[in-house]
Amino acid sequence: MTTADAERIFTGIAGTYDRVAAVLSLGQDPRWRRALVDAIDAATGDRVLDVATGTGMVAKALRDAFGCTVVGLDQSPDMLRVATVRPALRGRRATVRPARSPGSSPRSSRARAQP
Repeated sequence: MTTADAERIFTGIAGTYDRVAAVLSLGQDPRWRRALVDAIDAATGDRVLDVATGTGMVAKALRDAFGCTVVGLDQSPDMLRVATVRPALRGRRATVRPARSPGSSPRSSRARAQP
């Protein structure tokens, strides 16, 4: 998916994305999130990269489970804005800033959140 595709698809839906995902997965999204976190071997002080972090639900689950630092990477600035202001992440440092990789546009973004 290109950055332009991500912007077209995810701009404007970030605020309701988690609720829609829960409905469309018939409530199964917490189960796959737990399975993903259970498959990670992290510890306090580790840094974990969450690629396609979206609204930060996996990043939050990783921090809650391991106390690790999570760097969230996503092509959608709107999704990252939700990740950095989500009530469950309040009280934790989170910033959004541009990040570029080969072939990406300067509008790609990265969120960094620490426990």
